Amino acid sequence: MQLRRMLGIQPGLTAIIGGGGKTTLLYALARELSQTARVIVCTTTHILPPEHLPCLTDGTETEIRRTLKKTKCVCVGTRTQEGKFTAPELAFEKLLPMADYILAEADGSKHLPLKAHAAHEPVIPPEANQTILVLGASGFGKPIAAAAHRPALYAEKLGVTQDTIVTPELAARLINLEGFHTRVLVNQAQTQRELALARELAAYLHCPVAAGGEDDMLVLIRGAGDLASGAALRLHRANFPVVMTDLPQPTAIRRTVCFSQAIRFGKTTVEDAVGVCCKTAREVKAALSVGEIPVLPDETASCRTWLHPEVLVDGILAKRNLGTKITDAPLVIALGPGFCAGRDCHAVIETMRGHTLGRVIWDGEPIPNTNIPGLIGGFAGERVLRAPDTGIFHQLRDIGALVTVGETVGEVNGLPMSCTIAGVLRGILPDGTPVTKGMKSGDVDPRAKVENCYTVSDKASAIAGGVLEAILHKMPLTDGSLHMDMEGTL
Repeated sequence: MQLRRMLGIQPGLTAIIGGGGKTTLLYALARELSQTARVIVCTTTHILPPEHLPCLTDGTETEIRRTLKKTKCVCVGTRTQEGKFTAPELAFEKLLPMADYILAEADGSKHLPLKAHAAHEPVIPPEANQTILVLGASGFGKPIAAAAHRPALYAEKLGVTQDTIVTPELAARLINLEGFHTRVLVNQAQTQRELALARELAAYLHCPVAAGGEDDMLVLIRGAGDLASGAALRLHRANFPVVMTDLPQPTAIRRTVCFSQAIRFGKTTVEDAVGVCCKTAREVKAALSVGEIPVLPDETASCRTWLHPEVLVDGILAKRNLGTKITDAPLVIALGPGFCAGRDCHAVIETMRGHTLGRVIWDGEPIPNTNIPGLIGGFAGERVLRAPDTGIFHQLRDIGALVTVGETVGEVNGLPMSCTIAGVLRGILPDGTPVTKGMKSGDVDPRAKVENCYTVSDKASAIAGGVLEAILHKMPLTDGSLHMDMEGTL
């Protein structure tokens, strides 16, 4: 979701006011903008200090500049006795030259979708060059008493009673009456009915209106191994909210680039993205709101029944379909053999190394599984290390270790798992993993570049590109309209 473009965010100070969803918008904007610019997050009222950002209380100009140079995004404020943040001590005119963007939450609403502003509200800094008013679509169709913060004031300003049902026209009347905004965001608008209500509201307003939900175009990925993680990383960087699932006891080999490790350790990092283990909808929502990738121990992806993803990607790579159906989401994408586009899913991504790697197949099947790994550095099957027996695997060498021919890197029941080629140990099962004889348990890269153990592979990146292509082809982010001056000429 390109929030900057959708909301017309310009460099300088942006104030965010109105109903529930302001804090989520604040941090989503900060995450997006800080990919290419310096961002200061703050408030003019009260917020809880964010755990996912560096926070400076009473920060000097030097400290703020140093932190921005290192992290590109910082929360600045004055800590209250209750532990919350209030407005920064430094004046905004001093903060403005330090960052490209300053995002200030300038209102409170007790998490209710609508709000009427008292005489002392909102606290919009005079330096603000734009003010985004957030309104929750969930407030439409409810009585003012149930939907609005300061319901008595809301009703009084409109000359109605608190049991009056909120309509788009009624909400627009108050927004126009107060006149604090330069643009309106209708939050929580995801269904066709909610989007229609947002369009109706826009017809009564005299400013640009955007609509959407904080989980727009949610992508659920089954599997959190290295290839699925490569797809998740690409989509995450393209600002798609991504949720992943995997086994309660993951069996990934290339663990240093697998989000499945969040299930084992609670949190993990793949390149510049953080995955965090979640088990409830509230935990998923909290992780997404701070730019993390939720990873659920959910083998069958049963969470799809309450996540309602727009896109489901089967990235298990089991070489067969383990239960994914074309009806699981509006767009279902599968990786590799075992699926037929048009029957099991809408699209299949080719995973076989070679000329067609990463291509999107909309009709039919990918290249069948050959059980022969693709060539890397002149080696194929020799790269893969397999369990010598059924039992408990014991890891003897760490990922990133340089190994030689014949070197033992693991064992099962005292039987060695030895390397047949020299190179770098790119992946290996963790100690204590139950295995069956012949199960893939390690991977040696003959190119012997240790740094490659800690970044997504070329194969994973190619497949990720196919996933992104399939999503944008089937579910474009714009309406496809061309706004071109047809009189233009060179």
